[in-house]
Amino acid sequence: MVRDVPSFADLIGNVAKLEETLGSMQVSGKVSKKADASLDNIISFVTGRERMWLDAEPTEKSFAPYHAWRNLRLIFSKMRIRLTEAPTVGDNPIVVDQAREVVSKVLSVLSTLAAIESDSSNQNSKQLLEGVRHLRSVSRRVNMTASGPEEIKEVGEEELAKGLDAMLMTMAAIGQT
Repeated sequence: MVRDVPSFADLIGNVAKLEETLGSMQVSGKVSKKADASLDNIISFVTGRERMWLDAEPTEKSFAPYHAWRNLRLIFSKMRIRLTEAPTVGDNPIVVDQAREVVSKVLSVLSTLAAIESDSSNQNSKQLLEGVRHLRSVSRRVNMTASGPEEIKEVGEEELAKGLDAMLMTMAAIGQT
């Protein structure tokens, strides 16, 4: 049996469906489980891309996409947790407003990632890293990203050293342009 490999179009479709679902929750003023399937599909896709870039040879071109996909996974995972816990922690319906704010920022990062993955020769790491920085800032402000300790605890010491080396090389390369 051949499985369909999700594409960027599928991802964008799931993000659009998530946005639509969040909009209907916002209108009703109540969080529901309607976003679960979209979030599961989105998280699955971004996790696969994160792994792909993590396994790629560490270069100045591989760090920025890896960093972006990892942050998207962390943000969407935290969003799913916040939406699930909203009714019990009294986060209903403000969490929906916050999730919509984050989703609107995700789209620009996705467009840059799509451009990079379709033609890596035109990769603009600086633009992507700036987009991720802005997305993280918005996500952090509305508690839709993991805390520093939460982020680091899932990273092994060897992976962290490899990532830091790649980041240093990337920053050095960006500084030379």
